[in-house]
Amino acid sequence: KDNTSQDARLLSAGNAASYDSTQGDYNILTVIARDSDLYVFVNKQLVTEISDSTYTFGQIGVFAVDQGNITEATFSDVKVWQL
Repeated sequence: KDNTSQDARLLSAGNAASYDSTQGDYNILTVIARDSDLYVFVNKQLVTEISDSTYTFGQIGVFAVDQGNITEATFSDVKVWQL
């Protein structure tokens, strides 16, 4: 249903000091969803905590954007576990 971003909304924004922007290097993104709380880690460093009870179930998606600049990102080796 959300292929037009009608249901998507920004929950948090900012910069992660642990993010490596060197082209060709990789970063580890970890998201833990527990009840209405989301914990976002970059390279094992907590970068934000978000509480949002809007959705109780759904699908997982990721994307990268740099406002005003061309952005290229590759996501690989994605794993999902139920805790």
